Amino acid sequence: MLAELAYTMNVDEKCDVYRFGVLAMEVIMGQHPGDLVSSLSTSTSSTLQSSVHEILIKDILDQRLAALQNHVAEEMVCIMKIALTSSNRVVLDIDGKELRTGTNYFILPVVRGNGGGMKLYSGRTSQCPLDVVQEPNEVNRGIPVTFTPTNPREPTIQVSSDLNIKFSGASICAQSTVWRLDGKGAASGQLFVSTGGVLGNPSGATISNWFRIEKL
Repeated sequence: MLAELAYTMNVDEKCDVYRFGVLAMEVIMGQHPGDLVSSLSTSTSSTLQSSVHEILIKDILDQRLAALQNHVAEEMVCIMKIALTSSNRVVLDIDGKELRTGTNYFILPVVRGNGGGMKLYSGRTSQCPLDVVQEPNEVNRGIPVTFTPTNPREPTIQVSSDLNIKFSGASICAQSTVWRLDGKGAASGQLFVSTGGVLGNPSGATISNWFRIEKL
């Protein structure tokens, strides 16, 4: 079942477009296009078209089919481009709306009774920067956050794409409220989500500042 249908129980054109893309690729490839869909889901809308052009039709076409000739090959390429573009996934909020870059959102559990939203916490080290923890009471929505992809000009957030998460509220610390992974003072191999990260500037030096929203 599609995630959009499972959460909202509304069948709309977004469900149909994605389903068409996956079904079309499965027919063309002769197998489920799971790996191909996963690799393309990491592409932003601005890089998706270049990713599509780099894919060779001969590498993904069902090998049991005869070689395509002339206009048939051109039509197959056209259909595959449409299918690949249709399978690109945008994260949806609880109302079924696209997650927008730079817009405030509360991060809350899907199932009620599992705590509230996210907040800043100083209890682990009693020092700045502050950690990110969950409110124990579900009635507390916590502090809103914004999501920013590697290309901040992208209007929406894609599934499995790298992004920064930043608290919109003020902090008592001088550091930024951008989320990052921190292992300082933790047990061996244990990491905490803290703040004080860098917004943007993707590189090896900022790898701990990047997160992804994955489909379960």
